[in-house]
Amino acid sequence: MEDGAEYDGRSLGGRDLAYIRGWMPVAEFFFRYYFRTRVSGLENIPRGPAIFIGNHSGGLSTPDTAMTTYVFWSQCGPERPVYALIDEAMFGFEPLAKHLTRVGGIAATPRMAQRALASGASLLIYPGAGDEAYRSYADRNIVALHGRSAYLRLAIRHHVPVVPVVCLGGHETLIVLDDGRGLADALGLDRLGIDRLPLTYSWPHGLAYGVRHSLPFPARIDIAFCPPISLDGFSPASARDPAMLELCHEHVQAQMQRALDRLVAARDIEAAAAAEAR
Repeated sequence: MEDGAEYDGRSLGGRDLAYIRGWMPVAEFFFRYYFRTRVSGLENIPRGPAIFIGNHSGGLSTPDTAMTTYVFWSQCGPERPVYALIDEAMFGFEPLAKHLTRVGGIAATPRMAQRALASGASLLIYPGAGDEAYRSYADRNIVALHGRSAYLRLAIRHHVPVVPVVCLGGHETLIVLDDGRGLADALGLDRLGIDRLPLTYSWPHGLAYGVRHSLPFPARIDIAFCPPISLDGFSPASARDPAMLELCHEHVQAQMQRALDRLVAARDIEAAAAAEAR
């Protein structure tokens, strides 16, 4: 693929199988040694297309996305296509845009989501987006999808299950002290399209304001794939019913929160046992 518009996230053709195979050893290093990732619920990954809905942590780096994608590749093979919906702004920096495109990143637009599912691929979606990725460290164990339920309309229309994917530890790779929404409003930045000016602690920036790229801290990440949620019983008309979508969305988020609570509890028990053994 030549440089240029092909890397704007608006094409499915940029996914590069050879590039993914070459990238997998790098991803495996981070999976095994840097983030010491632990995975459960692999039996819940459907054999066919699905929409994977995840909670989002770690700011711009979002290591939970990279590690979840690696799990999918390692379990299903890189030949099985999966695309991740990514904020269009991330395609503005060409070197990053090239990487994202080659590993299956596409712009988070309804058109691209429809095209991916119509092609028979799976989708990885983080409805909480930046609002969740930059939530305060104090709220790190809270799933916050912010009522965004468009994925349900996609699932109903394309007859695919919704598979919640929950990650723990991503918010320890970037310490968010304040989400910065109040500060952005106070400075009038919201009128310029800047929703947040978060206060974070990261490497190499230390304590700093603003959304910026950083090297994630090597915190352990736990990933749990939850049982698939089938929407086959819903008619296309149901996808236009706001009340129904809200109820289904609340069910998905509640299932994710229970799964995250289990991961937190298991880690607490593990830490207590390790302390007792010392």
